[in-house]
Amino acid sequence: MRKLANILLLLTNTIFAQNIIPIESKKGIQISENIEVFDDSTFELKLANIINIQKQNLFKTLKGNRFKKSNSMANHWFHFIVYSGATTEVYLELDNPRLNKVDFYEILGDSILNQIHTGDVKIFNSRGIANNKWVFPIKLNGQKKDIYLRVNKEYEALDVGFSLTESQIFNEITAKKYMFWGVLLGLTLVVLLINAFIWFATKDSIYIWFMLIILTNAFHITAGSGLGFQYIWPNIPAFNFWYPQTFSTWILIIFQVGFMQKFIGQTAKNSKIYPWVKVFVYVILAIFLLSILLLNFNAFPKIFFRYMLFISLVFNILLIPIALFSI
Repeated sequence: MRKLANILLLLTNTIFAQNIIPIESKKGIQISENIEVFDDSTFELKLANIINIQKQNLFKTLKGNRFKKSNSMANHWFHFIVYSGATTEVYLELDNPRLNKVDFYEILGDSILNQIHTGDVKIFNSRGIANNKWVFPIKLNGQKKDIYLRVNKEYEALDVGFSLTESQIFNEITAKKYMFWGVLLGLTLVVLLINAFIWFATKDSIYIWFMLIILTNAFHITAGSGLGFQYIWPNIPAFNFWYPQTFSTWILIIFQVGFMQKFIGQTAKNSKIYPWVKVFVYVILAIFLLSILLLNFNAFPKIFFRYMLFISLVFNILLIPIALFSI
């Protein structure tokens, strides 16, 4: 009877309204062809306005379970309906760990059952569930619920996917994921300790360069994955807007160049390209300091992300011929 009721409910909503996402016990459900999206370019619309707009069928259906925007110039509102014939709890996950603002609303009829206001602009504990990504609990008990999300990543590229998973399965997957991160951290520390002992014994600076590369690369990964915000600066959300992932890439290039020079024994006496390598490093440092100043004074906020992206691309392209001609 429960299966028959679910089928009838799904058929009814297919004909007369937006599709409902069914939640089956012990299965993760990928949201697909069920999400609606509306772009608020005024940045001013509230939930009540959005609900009225949705009722007027002004939302657009999202193809698949992923939303992409090369340059976000709006608050992006998402809506879907979820249902379970049995009492259960599911987790809604947004897989982009770097979002400026995220607002979650769980609605039953005309009542707001739960709302969470979070994002990189708030401290880490503002999240619904402690996770490096954005996770929101939804309790289901045989009633269909409207879920609204407001996502903001102003003047930056936005790429976010949505998924629903039963809470027990999600917790198991999350435990394995964090165990993997823990093992990776342990291996990183072992490599650092080995190189530190070798450097202490030999005083060869190549091991210093190698350790700097490992540390910077580790910081780059934690900044991009959201783990840095979770464990290193959870109460300093402002640090998220100093582009830690991008700036660490630039510093990593400098350390890679230093390691390369030490590894091949490059000096001004045996390499014609040596002066150009030094110039390349100084240019990176100069642009790094300039970018810090521009960011501090909030200069060109509408194009700053694209500026950082372009500079990073140029640095990585230039690194290739510098490495080749240095050999």
